[in-house]
Amino acid sequence: MKNSFSNGFIVWEEREIKLRNLIADDIISEMRKAAKEINNKWEIHKIEAPILIPQIFINEDYSETDVFLTNDSFSINKKDNIKSTLALRPETTITSYMWAINLLEKNPKTILPFAVVQLGLSFRKEQDKSLKHMRLKSFYQLEFQFLYSSDSKADYLSHFRNAAEKAIKTWYSQIKREISDRLPSYSISTEDIITTDDNPMELASMSDRTDFPIDNIRNVEI
Repeated sequence: MKNSFSNGFIVWEEREIKLRNLIADDIISEMRKAAKEINNKWEIHKIEAPILIPQIFINEDYSETDVFLTNDSFSINKKDNIKSTLALRPETTITSYMWAINLLEKNPKTILPFAVVQLGLSFRKEQDKSLKHMRLKSFYQLEFQFLYSSDSKADYLSHFRNAAEKAIKTWYSQIKREISDRLPSYSISTEDIITTDDNPMELASMSDRTDFPIDNIRNVEI
């Protein structure tokens, strides 16, 4: 990892790229295994989505001071002439979340429970800090959306939080879980996994989402 241009803009070298992919593949494998252990019907859909998205789809928790905006607009609905400025996505959550909705609304073969997983670039106007705090303008994010019936008797929230902690601990043993001090507007409950060393960093955030637009579906986001 080299700070090639200015603080927060870095270049990853080949060894680091291979390690990132190895870690991501291992965590995806462990989360898939955890899903199958509790219910063999779980399906995992791995996707890759555009990094340029209409600003209108970005969560309101992000202001324009957080997001890189372009000078171009995109037609959302040509019939009603609805347009939106294009932006670099501040998190992969946006596209994974929308794809989960698309699977349920557009594909009649989609059944619960299932998850959408994505590894991809995100972009934020992070404040300038030393690299040890890992405040990067461009960074890779691995993210899961777990969807299941709200009347399920299985405690999927606890199960997937425990599984994520176990998977991360394989690669970084000095971690702990704690209640998040930054509860997203869409979450009723959020826990973070952070490091316990001299420069603590957040490695994962795990939320029980409340805003899924289709009735009788619960959504665990990790």
